[in-house]
Amino acid sequence: MRKLLLISIVGAAIGALGLGGSMTLAANTNMNGNTNTNTFESWDANHDGVITMDEFYGPTSDPGLYSSWDTNGDGLIDHKEWTFIGWDYDYDVWDLDNNGYLDAHELYVGMFTVSDKNHDKKLDQNEFNDARYLEFSTWDENGDRKITRDEFYGMVGDWGVYPSWDDNHNGVIDSNEWNAIGWDHDFASWDTDDNDYLDAAEIYDGMFIFYDTDKDGSWERVEWADFNEDTGLWLNR
Repeated sequence: MRKLLLISIVGAAIGALGLGGSMTLAANTNMNGNTNTNTFESWDANHDGVITMDEFYGPTSDPGLYSSWDTNGDGLIDHKEWTFIGWDYDYDVWDLDNNGYLDAHELYVGMFTVSDKNHDKKLDQNEFNDARYLEFSTWDENGDRKITRDEFYGMVGDWGVYPSWDDNHNGVIDSNEWNAIGWDHDFASWDTDDNDYLDAAEIYDGMFIFYDTDKDGSWERVEWADFNEDTGLWLNR
């Protein structure tokens, strides 16, 4: 299985956007009730119906976003960090100055360029969707535009998310560890065997079921974005 993207960006900090014809242009709210401004309109600063490189670079240049990929904290993305992100793009092509590293400018130019399908140096709404969900394709291994439960399990298992919450390293999550995570979900409802602990299966089942809002057994991109927006896993793993 491919290594996965640390943050979405572009979604890793992706907000819960609508897609295609259902994409919302006004600010909406995410599943925690917080206002979401990560819409096409909020990025289109001059409201001309397209997003230029300068408009795209502004939101994506958030230092918190870039630093989440920069695991050694040197201000650059090296080849190892790039491999961990999991994109199927040529690192050397994105490395514009051929110095063996990607700085923030090279990273965002690369994102913009691969999403600008008609090469007009602007992103329309469909291209914007593609840019914002570059990370989604990393999770969607079979390319069907949905995240299955198996794909989700594989991703979070690669992350080691569950062990990072298990403070006492006993292989389960107790109520104190659960409270430390900071979610507003009911511990008892996730504890399906009523033993006062959550094992890995209960944790991941709870996550997947909760964010599968249409209950079709898979996540579409907006459900995946809600998961990342609400849990903060993308930025904090």
